[in-house]
Amino acid sequence: MANESKIPHQEVLQGAAMTPQALNTAKLAGEVLVPGASELIAGNIGSGVGHFLLNGLVVAALAPSLPLVAALASIAVRTNSYSSSTRGRFLWQKG
Repeated sequence: MANESKIPHQEVLQGAAMTPQALNTAKLAGEVLVPGASELIAGNIGSGVGHFLLNGLVVAALAPSLPLVAALASIAVRTNSYSSSTRGRFLWQKG
């Protein structure tokens, strides 16, 4: 059959999922570029947008007078977002 399509069937494409390690690596890389990206990748749109806006507000408020504190606060917001998307809980939650 010379006219067969070379496009794989949908069932084959569904089996090619990312491993958990690759997904966490993608989340971490996204978080470095955009605050809240790991939440967006995980499908938590509200939390991802919330982390993005919180990071913007914190940096805008602190950067003019305390740039080092602003950078540390930005790292804390990004770490919290990554923690929430990978472990299912925020940094201040125990267990």
